[in-house]
Amino acid sequence: IIGLTLYLIILIYKITSNSYYINNSSMKRFGLGVNNLFYPSGGVDFILKNNIKGKIFNDVETGSYAIYFFYPERKVFIDGRLEVMGDKHFNLFIRVLSDLRKLKNFILEEKFDVILFRYEPGAEKVVSFLSHLKGWELVYFDHSSFVLIKEGIRKDLSGSLEERLKFLEEEVKAKALAGGFSTTYFEQDPTRYFMYGKILGSLGYNRLSCLYLTEAVKVNPGLFFIHRSAGDAYFTQGNMKAAEIFYTQACQLNPEDISSLLGLARIAIRQSKYETALKYLKKSCRIKKNDATILFYKGIAEFYSNDFNASFLTFKKLAEIAQSKKMRATAYYNMGICKNKLNDPKQAEKLIKKAFLLDKKPVSYTHLTLPTN
Repeated sequence: IIGLTLYLIILIYKITSNSYYINNSSMKRFGLGVNNLFYPSGGVDFILKNNIKGKIFNDVETGSYAIYFFYPERKVFIDGRLEVMGDKHFNLFIRVLSDLRKLKNFILEEKFDVILFRYEPGAEKVVSFLSHLKGWELVYFDHSSFVLIKEGIRKDLSGSLEERLKFLEEEVKAKALAGGFSTTYFEQDPTRYFMYGKILGSLGYNRLSCLYLTEAVKVNPGLFFIHRSAGDAYFTQGNMKAAEIFYTQACQLNPEDISSLLGLARIAIRQSKYETALKYLKKSCRIKKNDATILFYKGIAEFYSNDFNASFLTFKKLAEIAQSKKMRATAYYNMGICKNKLNDPKQAEKLIKKAFLLDKKPVSYTHLTLPTN
């Protein structure tokens, strides 16, 4: 009975202090009111405070929250009531969000004035794309949402991007002075370190992203994906030494984290340590077979190891499983280069011509950046 009582006391403490949810990578939090980690309260408040009006483009989760505050003055594009919106409308949203070119055209065709999206890890590509969209201006972001408006309609905005960046810079200075972030805002929930670090990276503020993700590792040392995210941030910044440390820590916590293994492989390739790179890539292949990203870097490492036969076979496999024309073109092009190295110029010419029929600019083995769709 005493043991059970102690267990319940510890469990209650963990739940009420939110450490239970944080350690289990959950967005849930204890208590009443709005969960600011999940709902885009900052973005909605910013629009209301600055009386920003116009046609709004938003995501499903944002719409479900924003409609309560916006209606009837402002209408959301979509919300979670699929029985009201209809399958056709929801499928349209999914379709345009899955293809950045379609997304760009859709935004232009629909003549939106405001973009309000909730941020969550995994949505970095969409966040980065929208924040750099020509004709649009990022005016607000926090750890869970961001707001863009059309260029030319901006007025003096309270709580805007400049103020947010100033706040974050001051937090950096506070860290340098106090040895760690110590404001009440962040003590409320250390997950915000991680969320801010991720969205800062998506928006291109790499230095701040690295600092916040480094702190996120300190306050959440047992979560492998935070270590990996810090590795990604430092890799983007060009600090390979720091990136390698964080990727290694992520692999120690989760030996089958393919993203961290790939990160270590890419660093090894840049350092001309091709055997080391292949060790990570072969392990990744065992964990996940027929993955285009793994095969792409494996082919590169084999080529630079002068194993042209192995490189050819890897790029051949990539050509078979690649989903996009760009990736298939890259595979054929590199197969051609391998054949040239193997003194088979006729076959090399055929493969390279095949690559250019698929794409005018196939990516060669000399590039260390994965081709996009």
